[in-house]
Amino acid sequence: MNRFKTILAVLTNQLGQDLIEYSLLLAFVCLASAGLFLNTGNSGKGIWTTTSSRLSAATLAAGGSPQRPGGGGNPSGGGNGGGNGNGGGGNGHGSPGR
Repeated sequence: MNRFKTILAVLTNQLGQDLIEYSLLLAFVCLASAGLFLNTGNSGKGIWTTTSSRLSAATLAAGGSPQRPGGGGNPSGGGNGGGNGNGGGGNGHGSPGR
């Protein structure tokens, strides 16, 4: 009889119930977020790849030449340098575009 009362007391005791519920909710949110981030990782990569290729195509259509980060100088050897503002000539020598 004493064992039955102990089991009944454990089952009806509600101390700590909120902590368990919030822990389960937090675990669910973490798992759902991880699943969403894993699925959107490839999508984000595709967006940047598409953006990069469209910008390169627009640059070529505008008469420019594709530049690597860091830029290059004026291929003709004189003038202000070129590139994307991260480097390049300006000293009259210029460096060839890549």
